[in-house]
Amino acid sequence: MTLVQSVVLLALVSAAQGQSLTSSEPVVSRAGEPVSLSCKVEGLPLAWLHWIRQKPGKGLEWIGRIDSGTGTIFAQRLPGQFSITKDTFKNDVYLEPGQRLTITCQVSYSVSSGYFTAWIRQPAGKGLEWIGMRISSTTYYKDSLKNKFSIDFDSSSNTVTLNGQSVQPGDSAVYYCARHTL
Repeated sequence: MTLVQSVVLLALVSAAQGQSLTSSEPVVSRAGEPVSLSCKVEGLPLAWLHWIRQKPGKGLEWIGRIDSGTGTIFAQRLPGQFSITKDTFKNDVYLEPGQRLTITCQVSYSVSSGYFTAWIRQPAGKGLEWIGMRISSTTYYKDSLKNKFSIDFDSSSNTVTLNGQSVQPGDSAVYYCARHTL
């Protein structure tokens, strides 16, 4: 058996204040078997995350990095040995009652085209609730939520933003953006 251990020694982030890093537990596997390690970053948006390893009795070795702009870059001497991915679907937002909610969804299609982009939420233990949707310059809302939420889009960056006014504990939910084709 070979002991594979995650050693996250360096995380360069856009702003270090208020951030925390949590790495996965050590993993034991047979030589040649794939291994997954994780690093959870909490706080501010992640700009760069570098992975570094240290084999027993050896010095530090840079594996690669992932960032929000160029993607992943690996050490030239390690081609094909590693993959680094970023899970952007687990973003938690914590707000105080009365604060404003802003969630931005970047999409892979033109937001000014013929696609509906909808926002849906699901409170813990409950069903899905449709908030509203936007197509081109027209926005539709669930009647009971039209004064609480607004949906905006930016065609230059292909982003659709959900804005919530004066959120309350009852607004706690998982929020989804979804595309519907005509």
